[in-house]
Amino acid sequence: MKREGRTIWFLICLMCSVDLIAAQPPGRNSRMEPRVFSPGYQENDPFEDAKAPTNVMLDVLLRTPEVRMNSGGLRGLNRENLRKLFRIVQIHLAETDEIDWLVNGRFPMTGADCEWFWIVQTVRGNTKVILFANTNSLELLAKSTNGLNDVRTVWSSAAGYALTDIYHFDGAVYRRIHAFTKTDKLP
Repeated sequence: MKREGRTIWFLICLMCSVDLIAAQPPGRNSRMEPRVFSPGYQENDPFEDAKAPTNVMLDVLLRTPEVRMNSGGLRGLNRENLRKLFRIVQIHLAETDEIDWLVNGRFPMTGADCEWFWIVQTVRGNTKVILFANTNSLELLAKSTNGLNDVRTVWSSAAGYALTDIYHFDGAVYRRIHAFTKTDKLP
């Protein structure tokens, strides 16, 4: 084959390769979704344009122990006002296109020194909370266990105490598998 023919053949193959790559559906790694959530403490807060929970999701959240323990603060609120206590953003915990949800609570669904987060998942029509964490920030890690991203939470105080928890998915819910503490001595 002459040099010109090889060059043309190479260019045709190159163009086909580019077309094939461009036609591939985007994988989770190419999504521009936030991976760290720390409302009020980060630029471009992912919850800035959050949605309100659906009726099904609101019902699931209202049945959680954290919300039931705080039922006094909810007294007298109608359903629409209850809905306003939660903000949700879409996340992807797996390599699939299945959508999961990260929920952030608003007063009184929050702590005095931390945020309240719930991860909600719907599988085969069953919506459930698979993680609750009261912390300053929540991060979806690249590593996964049983098909879902591991989760790291970090809470810290002004006095220099910090608590970092790592959660793994056990096939049904997230379980805390590591808890690290750090205390800085103040001068």
